[in-house]
Amino acid sequence: MSNFDREVASEILGLAQGYKESPMFFGPVSEERIEAAERELGVKFPRSYRSFLRNFGAAKMLGYDFDGLPDTRNSDEAMPLYLHLVDNTIDYRLAWRDWPEHFVSVTDDGGECTYWIDTSIVSEDDESPIIACFAGRRIPVAVDFIEFVRLLTQESKLYEILSADDRETNIS
Repeated sequence: MSNFDREVASEILGLAQGYKESPMFFGPVSEERIEAAERELGVKFPRSYRSFLRNFGAAKMLGYDFDGLPDTRNSDEAMPLYLHLVDNTIDYRLAWRDWPEHFVSVTDDGGECTYWIDTSIVSEDDESPIIACFAGRRIPVAVDFIEFVRLLTQESKLYEILSADDRETNIS
């Protein structure tokens, strides 16, 4: 395990274990499974999200179900415990006309707000921003996956971002 993976795992565990509900994780997934998901979606996952997948696979933490790469698929006969990021992303692509092919499903709030990795934007350190789709708008909420997980522990700050008009982009 790389130092970066250890740091990501440590931070996510620390944030998740400090929450009122105990976290649940699917378990580590292989690089081969991650690469297969990237091929299926036609995208490249950012560095911190790849590390999350390698370390945890998928998660239920901080009051959210984080999509991942569990052994089960959303279409399996039995309801899966963890949602498959490929299935969720493809379902949105099919359901919403002109949905960006470069958006990858991360989680949702169980209501009106969904969160996505915008893989069309890649920083020098191989990271991509997290975008909230809320009330007909696309709103940048975090520069990368780890910042997004941190943000979920600060509900008032997240609400402030989602409410700010100057950061929004209307969905066309």
